[in-house]
Amino acid sequence: MRSDWSPPPLHGARARRLDARISGAMTVLGSLTAVPFAYESPYPGLLYSFAALCVLIGLLMLAGAARVRPWALSAASVLGAVGITSVAVHAPDGFTHASGPILYVIPVLQVGLLRSGREAWLQLTCALTAYAVGLHVVGFDLPGIGLTTLPVLLALAVLNAAVLLLRDRVDRLVGEVDRLIRELRHQVRHDALTGLLNRQGLIQHAASPDVLLVGSLLLIDVDHFKRINDVSGHLAGDEVLTQLGALLAAVLGPRETAVRVGGEEFLLILATTDAAAAGARAQDLRRHISATLRTPDGDPVTVSVGVASGDLTNQFTELYRQADDALYRAKARGRDRVELAVPGPAGSTGPGADAVVPTARDRRTTVSGAG
Repeated sequence: MRSDWSPPPLHGARARRLDARISGAMTVLGSLTAVPFAYESPYPGLLYSFAALCVLIGLLMLAGAARVRPWALSAASVLGAVGITSVAVHAPDGFTHASGPILYVIPVLQVGLLRSGREAWLQLTCALTAYAVGLHVVGFDLPGIGLTTLPVLLALAVLNAAVLLLRDRVDRLVGEVDRLIRELRHQVRHDALTGLLNRQGLIQHAASPDVLLVGSLLLIDVDHFKRINDVSGHLAGDEVLTQLGALLAAVLGPRETAVRVGGEEFLLILATTDAAAAGARAQDLRRHISATLRTPDGDPVTVSVGVASGDLTNQFTELYRQADDALYRAKARGRDRVELAVPGPAGSTGPGADAVVPTARDRRTTVSGAG
């Protein structure tokens, strides 16, 4: 259960407006309800004035619910407690001093659900204090006040504790649901092995013009990956991919994105990087991978890289095709090298969901020594 002033699960602008509207409505209705009993009070003029003030405050809260401050909500609850007390202690025949406080249930539920746990207990204390003072004003002695207030205290305390416990469990449930939703979204967009974006994540990334702009694509493929799997096993191949994914993630700049397209193929999106800078970056990256990563047999892991540059926002699919063709040439010319794309006629004018990443293997002629 929360013990601080932090907002409860139902919080934010909409909950604040709801809280203000409930407070305003209850202030108006409670004040109007108390008016008929004012004549029985020793101070009818004071109660009439107080009721008129509460009605005015309630109407203002209803009219400006979006602008009501937290302190004003707390003050309205205090006024509401005083108003309820005036009804409870001036109840007509058949509406006893013990049953009158049933009206406190509404603010207890409101404060318990829409505000912090500490305020809920403080408001309850304020309400019971007002009730005890009201009983004293109408002539109850101290033992009578205690006997009348005790059942009200116990009932409202149990209700308040139950509301706060329920709210806490709802908060935990909502938090768990939010966590699961975030995890599912992450799993949909990210590769489970490397943690990089996957094809679905790339499609969403490519659909964000403010992210892509003009830049370059580096399409990276691990050389002789099939041989690594055949000789050392698929677990060893997965380890190579995991290490390569971690290496790519570690060298990313602020405007760069790494994607595992599929299999042993990766993509780097370098926003605002021209062809010359992208080619140099690809060469540095190729050398860094070869010097850093090793197969289980101790051989260096090498990669081939295809580079294409241009308008990533409007010609992403065409640039990917160009990078894929450049990667094919790098494979055909001996691997462990970088090839720049040869610009062709602009193809796609936008990254369609199914056409963002053409299936490279479907187009690529088999090269001797797969991978």
